[in-house]
Amino acid sequence: YLILFIINHIITFTFINIIAIICVIIGSIGLSSQWRIKRFLTYSAISHLGFILLAYISFSWDSYFYYLYFYGITNLIIF
Repeated sequence: YLILFIINHIITFTFINIIAIICVIIGSIGLSSQWRIKRFLTYSAISHLGFILLAYISFSWDSYFYYLYFYGITNLIIF
């Protein structure tokens, strides 16, 4: 059972890592050509999702919650 757990753990974190990198790339490419503020914020949120997933994968819980806290405050200020 331990081997299955390790294989499942590796596959899950590899999948989350790939999704995080794709989010950062799509958010950055989409963000580079936007002039409308709502689309700008949408692509920014996609990019931030990738960074949040990368912080989650690294098991750095302090930086994960720190990033979520200030990202939430920034979004509240914007809206």
